[in-house]
Amino acid sequence: MDGELGQEYAAIGRGGQRVHLLADLDLLVVTTGGGFNIDEIWPYLDGVLVDPEKPLPANPAGVAQLNAAITAVAQPPPAQPV
Repeated sequence: MDGELGQEYAAIGRGGQRVHLLADLDLLVVTTGGGFNIDEIWPYLDGVLVDPEKPLPANPAGVAQLNAAITAVAQPPPAQPV
């Protein structure tokens, strides 16, 4: 279906399980809980979504932290006595 955010596809399950795909934004939103209306979530997402046409600002500290984490998980675990 076409909505204000472009092409949207949705699957709605039992107990609040939902999958929403907003194809124009390359965005997939999955919820696994109930007790809320999906329209209550969108205002929170709106504040964190970025314009896909504009690059994010450089973040050298974040890149360094990511590289350190990748290096750490690539190391084999220490040997354990048997």
